[in-house]
Amino acid sequence: MLLHNATKGSQAMSILHSIGANATGFDKQLSFQFYKCYIRPIFEYALPLLTPTNNELKILEKAQDNACRLIMRGHKSSSTQVIKHMNNMANMSDRMVVLCAKNLVRVQQLPADALLTLFLQQLITSRTCHLKKLQTRNPIWQRLIADLPTTRTPQRIYIDKTDLKLQLNQFLLDQWHSTQSKFVYAGHCRTTLGIDPIMYIPMTVHERSRLIRWRMGWLPGKPQACRNCNQINNLTTQLHVTICFQICENLDMDIHAFLNSIPKSPPRSPADKFYLQNRWIVLQQFLFNLESICLPTDEPIDRTTYTEQSPFIAWINGSSPSSTTTTPFAHHA
Repeated sequence: MLLHNATKGSQAMSILHSIGANATGFDKQLSFQFYKCYIRPIFEYALPLLTPTNNELKILEKAQDNACRLIMRGHKSSSTQVIKHMNNMANMSDRMVVLCAKNLVRVQQLPADALLTLFLQQLITSRTCHLKKLQTRNPIWQRLIADLPTTRTPQRIYIDKTDLKLQLNQFLLDQWHSTQSKFVYAGHCRTTLGIDPIMYIPMTVHERSRLIRWRMGWLPGKPQACRNCNQINNLTTQLHVTICFQICENLDMDIHAFLNSIPKSPPRSPADKFYLQNRWIVLQQFLFNLESICLPTDEPIDRTTYTEQSPFIAWINGSSPSSTTTTPFAHHA
């Protein structure tokens, strides 16, 4: 089943990729939204009802990772943890737990005369009932019923929607924090869930591309001799270029902390506007210069890809949004 889902979803993703969900096509957030709306449901078909092994789940995880790489034009082994978090996308294993918990709650809230309810009243007493297995293996469900009185007779359980939402969010947050402790670049990202403002606030295509690639660790890319300090033994790792360009000193704070502090809406205070405007220019100068020394010497960077008249600055100052403005879509786990 999962292999069929992965194959069918990958074929659909190839079609979506060919019509614009790629590095030079649709806006990145739009591409990922298309994925979540049209491709991910194919991967997830019947997933809440299954109890797959870890090896079976890896098939879906790999299919989702490959879909992300198609959108971002990554190589076959590039990490996707950061870009999934920036677009509020959970791993398939976590999605299975979330979807299963939602369905378990819905089953309990069906009318008393519903066909499934009548069946379950007969089947729930059986030791081999699949519903019991789903309930036992689902950590979210176990948290929801932890404070409920236990009885030997089956009974309908009412779960408040607010409690369900809180438990879903807490589960996904715990899983993300666990991921942050395992992956270096994931550890630099925001600790909260939701679409990262970098994906949708106004900026040029080149600015967004550099920021996303920096977040993912793709910029500066494969380490090479640093042409900024011209020291052969110094390679262009993120740690070195951060020190070499003195970006943290120029920003007056850690670059990752600054990216995590970018607001979702324009600041109101003139002081905050001035602060963001100046540091945005410093940040973009750094990323532009970094990209220029990472390109081959026979491929000079296009100077027009840098501008101090960024749509981001116009957005900060409350000017009318430019054509690069995108609207954040509804958040999905």
